[in-house]
Amino acid sequence: MNRQLLLLIVIAVFSVSSVVVLLVRSPDQKMFEAAPLLATLNDAEFTLREIDITPAGGAPFKAINDDGQWRISPADYPADAAKISSLISALQQAERIEQKTTNPARYGHLGVAPFTQADSQASLVVLNGDESNALIVGKPSKSGQGHYVRFQHQATSWLVDQTLPVPASSEEWLYGPLIPSNFAQPQQVSKLGEKGWQVQLTEQGYQLEPTRSQPLKYPSIVDDSVGQLLGTRIQGLASEQQWLEATPVAAFQLVQDGKTLEMQIALEQSQPLVMLSSDDDKGYWTNRILRISSFSLDQFNREAGQFFAPVEDRPIQHDGEE
Repeated sequence: MNRQLLLLIVIAVFSVSSVVVLLVRSPDQKMFEAAPLLATLNDAEFTLREIDITPAGGAPFKAINDDGQWRISPADYPADAAKISSLISALQQAERIEQKTTNPARYGHLGVAPFTQADSQASLVVLNGDESNALIVGKPSKSGQGHYVRFQHQATSWLVDQTLPVPASSEEWLYGPLIPSNFAQPQQVSKLGEKGWQVQLTEQGYQLEPTRSQPLKYPSIVDDSVGQLLGTRIQGLASEQQWLEATPVAAFQLVQDGKTLEMQIALEQSQPLVMLSSDDDKGYWTNRILRISSFSLDQFNREAGQFFAPVEDRPIQHDGEE
């Protein structure tokens, strides 16, 4: 085979390969160099004040950043900051890795049709801060890693390299921690009442005050009890009528940096209800009737004597023993 014929074969193979690539690609799909989806989110000066969500087929709601604490509106209810952070983090990391269709007739294949359409599978995420961005989030990619998206007022759709955890309803973001973040490391925790107790934060952890000579059931029981209280999560809201019909069972007080959080607990049948009040001005945390689990309540609602080992479990010291 002479050199000229070999060259013609190479050219022919290259030409056929190029045609195949062009046929496989969508007619309006173009090569694109990866670029951040929302570069402003990574700007140190950018402040995100609000996230408006319209889930596919669901009721719209918004998460509001109130001095670093998130709450859900219109319920004006404390939100799960970790779940909100998960979405923000995914948006910060997301890069446009492939340009997709600009043809509205093909939006449905990617799930990025206008969310106002009756058959739309898209969710609308609006980020409001120093500037606003409205993003239509469609289907996840077939590989399971990445999402199809489109800015609301732009024709071009994109494949991004991150899976975006957009909530299907406000309930997915509602259930945050019971104790607000400004009381998450109290210097003092007290259970009020006749069989109550008080603990102080020391360099060794939380310790009962006043100290007693009785041995504890186990060394970390005080820290564990306070940890269970601080880690309790909200299970939902209750009505004022439910609170009025409930039976009071316990009251706690937390003090941090000179401010006080009061916690009243009552049982409606077997369902624990909690009302928080504070001398702090975070109004959306206070005077709300919240539900927590019975398991959580049992973990921290101890009487003072339950911290200590029963008499029969204590070592018996005989005469002459040291």
